[in-house]
Amino acid sequence: MRPFFIGRSLCSTRAKQSPSSHAWDPTVNRIKKLKNDAYSFEELDTLQKNATKLGDTETLGLIEVSRASKTAKGEKPKSKVDENGKPLTKRARREERARRQELNQ
Repeated sequence: MRPFFIGRSLCSTRAKQSPSSHAWDPTVNRIKKLKNDAYSFEELDTLQKNATKLGDTETLGLIEVSRASKTAKGEKPKSKVDENGKPLTKRARREERARRQELNQ
């Protein structure tokens, strides 16, 4: 077996991790964060988009629960438009521009 790096140290053999050890698994951290309402509404939007693409029903369910919990606590998502109705994010402005171009054609 070839040597490899763990952090900054060179190892000659791979450290064996038991299947029950999830410290290295990023999905466990994501699920724990979802259960603890650690994500903002914007991050939840991104997670929902990715989970939808992957068909991850567990994550989608936790996202809905997290949104409901945040709403019950009185948190509100940031507005995506200003008081004049102009989109605030670059993505929203791009989508609005594309929508207007489709209407004009």
